[in-house]
Amino acid sequence: FHLVAFVEEERGIAAVIDKAKREGLSDPIEEPSLEVATLSGGHSLDIAMLVYSSREYAVSVGLDRKICLWDLNNDNQCYTISDPERDVGIRFPVLAIAIDEDSDWLAILASDAVTFWNIATNVQGPIVAIETFNQKPTAFFLEPSPSSDIPRPVIVWRNGTVVDLEPTSGESSE
Repeated sequence: FHLVAFVEEERGIAAVIDKAKREGLSDPIEEPSLEVATLSGGHSLDIAMLVYSSREYAVSVGLDRKICLWDLNNDNQCYTISDPERDVGIRFPVLAIAIDEDSDWLAILASDAVTFWNIATNVQGPIVAIETFNQKPTAFFLEPSPSSDIPRPVIVWRNGTVVDLEPTSGESSE
């Protein structure tokens, strides 16, 4: 299917899905092509951040200090990456999140580090220390790395500084 939009509901997410693309309908005029699917069971408080990938994964960060990985291909299942009862070393506040273009890796930028998460295996990857001064970046995205299977996070700060991190060595360049 093709995700059109996310709409935040009280303590949940609704995904607006283009049903015509999902079912391969040739003539979407025959029946309405949009449907709303509620993604329930993830958060107990409002959602602060949301990112979506081309392979039908979504990641949400809630005010309940939970990070959920949603598999929209598999009955909208939620895998909890981090919550207050399960410490995986991700410090809050989360400043930004990004998924690489192949939907293999999630990067979580917190106040002191970038934590990588392998989406396919649901296993934590490397943690790379970085000083953020608790400032939210203007942009945060992942680029392929020539030296590793793990993509490089690129952080653009408000002052125009661009930081490129190497996930395996932890080295950064501006």
